[in-house]
Amino acid sequence: MKKYFLFLPIALLFLVGANSCGPVETADDIKLRVAVFGDNRIGYEEWLKTKDANPSSANLPQLDQNLKDISQAEPKADLVVFLGDMVMNQVQDNGETLKIQLDAWQEHYQSLSVAGDMNLLPVPGNHELNFYDTDTGTEAPNPGAIDAWLAWFKQNSYDKYAGNGPTPTGDNPDDLVRDESDLTYSFNIGDVHFLIINTDTLNTKTDAKTGLVMERWIPINWVKDDLEKAQADPAISAIIVMGHRPARSETRTAEYAETAILDTPAHPFDKMLMEAMKENDKVRAYIASHLHTWSASRLEKGKGTWQVVSGNAGAELDGDWHPQGGPYFGYCLLDIYQDGKVVLRSYGRPLPPDSQKIYEDTPVAPEPATLRQEIILNE
Repeated sequence: MKKYFLFLPIALLFLVGANSCGPVETADDIKLRVAVFGDNRIGYEEWLKTKDANPSSANLPQLDQNLKDISQAEPKADLVVFLGDMVMNQVQDNGETLKIQLDAWQEHYQSLSVAGDMNLLPVPGNHELNFYDTDTGTEAPNPGAIDAWLAWFKQNSYDKYAGNGPTPTGDNPDDLVRDESDLTYSFNIGDVHFLIINTDTLNTKTDAKTGLVMERWIPINWVKDDLEKAQADPAISAIIVMGHRPARSETRTAEYAETAILDTPAHPFDKMLMEAMKENDKVRAYIASHLHTWSASRLEKGKGTWQVVSGNAGAELDGDWHPQGGPYFGYCLLDIYQDGKVVLRSYGRPLPPDSQKIYEDTPVAPEPATLRQEIILNE
């Protein structure tokens, strides 16, 4: 498998300094700001040990600090998107465990002073929608967990943007089992089109190796149609796609590295999604989490859409992530300017002094995050 690398100093010069000769934008020039982060859940074994004190299974100190930092940014974020794995559910039940975790998460969130001011949109990840099969060591969509997620999602009025997604009607080209309109959907804020993708869609296909429902499934036909409509709409200036799982995995040897590409994608979530985004040039980025790291690189061997992985919100960080200055917890701010420029900034804070206790309240509270990386996504 070939690897394509771009050394960090050159990348930073190109990405951050590309527009240095033009006018300098200020915060007043931002017309839309979206905060993004994912993967804040603790490990399953850690949750079993601490669930009496913390039934949510979230890394509460890092969650609280992320939300505090985001709430204090100026201008305020118009939308805050949590890209999945808020909680750590992998139990083979009908969603009872997930309900306990989500209700505890919501209770904690509502106790925070920032909650009343924040426009939060939770997006499910594999730990919300799947169960873990101990016999095969794989995951598969869990209908009971999906029901529990949707009930919680609607009960707490997080469904205000949802509802226009795919359903298993007509020819059902995406092999859906159920109404997916509140799991994969799209909406506009001003002239920006957002497409949210459920990356663990329940489907009619079976994995021949495990006998389980195929994991990592997306309704690719509905997604392609939605992208084409937004592309053709003259009122839309930019498209932002988001989902829990990245469109491809990547080694993380350096920030902005053009890293190993999957030559033989396993199913639609790899190549077909990348091609659909590449064909619609209003797509500025695909933002995901799932990998416990922060990274950014162009898909399709450096020629396609930017993929940003913002999965460092509080889950134990990937051991092979070695950014300059060391790994960090944090979040991203996506800013869209009046002149059309789209800029993504990654903010981070160091790990706690004892990195083995990242899930617990420590004598030293997490410090505010600082700017770590900046990318212009449409140059």
